[in-house]
Amino acid sequence: MKRNSFYGWVMMVITFICMGLVNYLGISSLSLFVAPVVEKLGVTSTAFLLCATTNSLGGVFGATLGGRLLDQKGLRFTGTGGAVLIAVGFLLLSMAKTMPLFYISYFITGFAASGTGTIFINKMAATWFRKYRGTVTGICAAGQSTFTLLLATVIAGRIQTAGYAGAYRMMAVIMAAAAVLLAVFVREKPEDMGQYPDGTRHENAENKPNIVLTGFTASEALKTSAFWLILIGFAFNTMASLGVMQTYIAHFQSIGYTAILAATAASVYGFFGIFSRIAWGRLADMFNHRGCWITSSIIFSGTIFYLSTLTQASGNMPLYIFGVAYAIGNGAGFILMAKFVSYNFGTKAFGTLNGYIMTAMMLGGMLGGPLAGMIYDRTGSYRVAYLLFTVLGVAAMLLAVIAKKPEKEDIKE
Repeated sequence: MKRNSFYGWVMMVITFICMGLVNYLGISSLSLFVAPVVEKLGVTSTAFLLCATTNSLGGVFGATLGGRLLDQKGLRFTGTGGAVLIAVGFLLLSMAKTMPLFYISYFITGFAASGTGTIFINKMAATWFRKYRGTVTGICAAGQSTFTLLLATVIAGRIQTAGYAGAYRMMAVIMAAAAVLLAVFVREKPEDMGQYPDGTRHENAENKPNIVLTGFTASEALKTSAFWLILIGFAFNTMASLGVMQTYIAHFQSIGYTAILAATAASVYGFFGIFSRIAWGRLADMFNHRGCWITSSIIFSGTIFYLSTLTQASGNMPLYIFGVAYAIGNGAGFILMAKFVSYNFGTKAFGTLNGYIMTAMMLGGMLGGPLAGMIYDRTGSYRVAYLLFTVLGVAAMLLAVIAKKPEKEDIKE
């Protein structure tokens, strides 16, 4: 049997780069623009953080459509289209001087990022890999942390030298380059290349392996209690996660840190997030995914509680502590979500079910940032919001863990 290079490794690298950019620029970078836009346009924090709501609202529609497109149209079509839309959104943001255009533009970026991003990673890993699916998912998910590390201070510096408009233009160019990479290098599935998942190839390339996807259909999964417990649990987790991600830089600035120092927390988070996601992916392959979820959720909730206790600047150590701990606690979510789906429901409707859960996650994310902004405008602090997010993190852990793996014979017609 002739051995040829397994194209799955190319898919992993392209996904790491492009979906890392999609997830960081399309969703997580918003926190860098809170203070600059509020100061430049004279709007309230609540008004700007409604961008997080429209970003998540776009994600609600994008995740559902993206999951179906991934199942029906494939990786290349969905990934390339998503990257192009994000670039368009950033171009619009570079021209925005009123809040309605900000809201529309962030809706577009959220729609595209949630329609590709994480569910693209999960679909690619489920299609191209079996034995190392969790590890590959973790490596690709680490792209977001990598680009947080590489780009957070770059974007913050660009904002200072060229304003928020110049920063958005730079981000549009980056996403356009990602679209080109996706269009050129993405392949749909190993079967098309005469390969099996993980790299086996037949000597006769025309004798393509017949890979059968097994498990629940989408309609069958929707009839189980496990699906809804997992969906609600991850929605709670995302509400807390995005609520923190969209405000922690503004929080550090509000208690006395400069913009550049506050961005240091993002760089630390990005650096340790790289290793966190890879480690959680590997651990999910080696050990029970429920145990991994419990451990990560405890660290996640504990770190948010720690953030709520910070009321004034006191050296750089709190920035480092938060960055490291939050990277560890927040690094497992999307990776383990895919594990929960494949373990409980198989891969037959993997993209569609991921899309449904991502839709719920974006609905939760719609509330996190604006709620934190509203609390800040009324109290002058994010403390109460972070206490609420701590509770949500614990609830998310419990809901997903108590979900019992369903059997098809238990489904009521």
